[in-house]
Amino acid sequence: MALKALKLRKSIDLKKKELDALRAKDAEFESREAELEAAINEADTDEDMAAIEGEMETFTQEKEAHETAKGDLEREVGELEKELAEEERQQETNPAGKPEEREDKKMATPEIRNRFGITAEMITRENVQSFLTQVRTCIREKRTLTNVGLTIPDEFLGIIRENVINYSKLYRHVLVRTISGNGRQVIMGTVPEAIWTECCARINELDLAFNDVEVECNKLGGFFAVCNATIEDSDINLASELIDALSQANGLALDKAILYGTGTKMPLGVVTRLAQTSQPADYP
Repeated sequence: MALKALKLRKSIDLKKKELDALRAKDAEFESREAELEAAINEADTDEDMAAIEGEMETFTQEKEAHETAKGDLEREVGELEKELAEEERQQETNPAGKPEEREDKKMATPEIRNRFGITAEMITRENVQSFLTQVRTCIREKRTLTNVGLTIPDEFLGIIRENVINYSKLYRHVLVRTISGNGRQVIMGTVPEAIWTECCARINELDLAFNDVEVECNKLGGFFAVCNATIEDSDINLASELIDALSQANGLALDKAILYGTGTKMPLGVVTRLAQTSQPADYP
């Protein structure tokens, strides 16, 4: 099974190289098309147009053949990537071993693999593959990240944000505003309750208070060890473990900050505010 997956990866790499070579010719066709447009605009006689028509016909045939070859290769790559994803799924659900062990694994793995909604199509995207490859390389070889380090793909960021809320018990109960740096944020205070009145009576005015809150630019961060077995596992399982760890770590930190945050390099927590015995300097 592993050999088949290896063969598929190699085939995908070869096809992608062929596809890159074809795409490199796109600029050449664009240049030729621009030259033909210029020639048409400069033509003064029917003889000039007749000569251009021959070139146009040749150009059109060559471009159509080029686009067809590109489309065929793109389809082949897509089919091979789907086949590879299916092969990796089968390796997860049917590893080598006794029949009863394979059946148990088949029953247990799909829930773990799909608990974050990660699909085979998502895993095979170029930026996701690049991210997971860099993760494996950094852990196996360098063990350090320098300069910009790794950028988490947008496909994972949405899943992480969603699961941070799931792992956090309090995040959904507080008002959240995100800013990119130090700044002043206008925050609406306690919203008064609406007033019951007769249907034909005049509507009562509600008093809404708005406060300017100074917000510092702080973030959550940290690093953790990854088991060697996880590194050697499939892309879906590796991604699931990373997302799970990041979501839990952030959810726990947010809950503690909401309750016990000191207000220094983190939000001011509810318990911290209630425990104050004198009016703080920044109190509105």
